[in-house]
Amino acid sequence: MGIQEILRDAGVILVAGLVAFTLAAVLRLPQMIVLVVAGVVVGPSALGLIDVPLASTGAQLVFSFGVSLILFHGGVGVSLRVISRTAIGLGLLVLPGVLLSAAVVAVPVLLLFGLDPVPALLVGAVLASTDPAIVIPLFDRLGLRPKVAQTVIAESAFNDPTGTVLALTLAGVVASGSGTFGGSLGEFATELSLGAVLGIVGGGLIALLLSTHRF
Repeated sequence: MGIQEILRDAGVILVAGLVAFTLAAVLRLPQMIVLVVAGVVVGPSALGLIDVPLASTGAQLVFSFGVSLILFHGGVGVSLRVISRTAIGLGLLVLPGVLLSAAVVAVPVLLLFGLDPVPALLVGAVLASTDPAIVIPLFDRLGLRPKVAQTVIAESAFNDPTGTVLALTLAGVVASGSGTFGGSLGEFATELSLGAVLGIVGGGLIALLLSTHRF
């Protein structure tokens, strides 16, 4: 895709999103439902204004930029003082919770479809994490207690990259055809650690730049 096509598609997506948000507010409908309908309308199945292959550069840019904005919005509303009260439970949900969910989903996939263990785990990893694109806007509007809402938002924001790294690691094992994890566990741990360090450093710099206080 050329830069002009990417910019045009991005403009159509933004306009469709703004119209969908306005309609959702007027009709008092859940925003995500109206956004999905708007996506179908502008997509190739209806008006055909947008036809972006999933493997294209444009789709990757839209996904990366959109998820980054959602996670940033959710992170700005999270208080470390609030979620620190549930730090242990949050930590268990982020890493062991994702691994356990992937394993639980992999068992019926293994039995029903007769897949090998690693591809079955890959299916489980894809389905294990909660989607921040749905959870963050939803819990941001429900008006729940801050401790409950922020814990769920933080869990969704944290376990999504965990599930993504796990899925990509398992996909590498499947693509290699080895059928064994080998050094994949080390790669999984390395990518999570590197992502955590970059996230903490980047988040700290952004906080300093946006803060109204000197420190």
